[in-house]
Amino acid sequence: MNGQTLQKAFCPLPGGSTAVYTSSGLAYYRHAEWLGSSRFASTPSRTKYFDVAYAPYGEDYADSGTVDLNFTGPNQDTVSGMYDFLYREYHANSGRWIQPDPAGLSAADPSNPQSWNRYAYVGNRPLNSVDPLGLLRSDCMGCISDSGCYLTFSCTVYIDQFGMQLDNAFAQQLLRLNAASFSVFGPHGAEYAQGAGSDWEIIYPGGRAEELSPDAVAELGLSYNSTSTTGPPDPTDMRKPLFCNAALRRQAGRAFQLTINGNARSGLAEAGFAINLLNGRLSFGSMVNSVNSDGPPNHLFIPTNPEITIAILHTHGNRALAEPSAGDLRSQYPNFVVSQSSWYVTVPGTNNSIRLNSGVCR
Repeated sequence: MNGQTLQKAFCPLPGGSTAVYTSSGLAYYRHAEWLGSSRFASTPSRTKYFDVAYAPYGEDYADSGTVDLNFTGPNQDTVSGMYDFLYREYHANSGRWIQPDPAGLSAADPSNPQSWNRYAYVGNRPLNSVDPLGLLRSDCMGCISDSGCYLTFSCTVYIDQFGMQLDNAFAQQLLRLNAASFSVFGPHGAEYAQGAGSDWEIIYPGGRAEELSPDAVAELGLSYNSTSTTGPPDPTDMRKPLFCNAALRRQAGRAFQLTINGNARSGLAEAGFAINLLNGRLSFGSMVNSVNSDGPPNHLFIPTNPEITIAILHTHGNRALAEPSAGDLRSQYPNFVVSQSSWYVTVPGTNNSIRLNSGVCR
């Protein structure tokens, strides 16, 4: 805009194309290739408006027509060779960002030398990777399918605020970086969300909310009931059960090793921790155990935080098939119990527990 005069407006179209308007109306269509760059543009009368080629890192060449440069989505800045990404500026001629990665040292992976340079573009893989925000690389272009999506409700699809589908791995990285918030969407623009007391609600456009029945929550895969064999879903990947989360299983293994040969009071060795969710990422509370700590026999106090705790886990390390006890069933949180050969989880608000089917995690 120049005052109240439109200079140029961009309207995304299906398939990655863009309609470009000026003060005179529709001027041309930009057509994107596999990375999202516009190498060709056509007029409404189906003639060529411009044609351009890009080198791997975005340097343009073989230009013809009135070129409107656009590399992997962002437009060229008023400075030649500079592209406006949301969080950083990119210099195509040098193939580098002009600002370092805002994630700091956490952006570097010691096992991957390509990540050590905080100015490097997409880990030096420009032909099959993009970085639409200037924050992190996405290696999957056009990756919109997922096994199981067509037959079940167990497929999580990530949609941005413009209705465009994101690659699942890329979306989950955004959640871990707190660069996006997570919601589960229902029909006709409705949104599923957890209200007070962790009850699930469906919120319709306009703000009207209705509490979902336990059966509806379980059917949608948002939670579980006593007929389930997989327990609550993983909030970082709603396609999978929480007990299949790799980080959780590693932490459970550490707890189990503390007690596998334990000789606790009354013979039951236990260790456990809280499972927390913060900014779309799982974390675990302090590990406690009944072998080395004081307290009454067979009683394990696991510190929780009602703001972030979503479940707790403890082990029965020296018992082959130790089901949840009556005390375990009273937990206000889903209470995972891990014995030598089985995983169980309690169903809060009931006297029921579930023996989990570990086969689904393979």
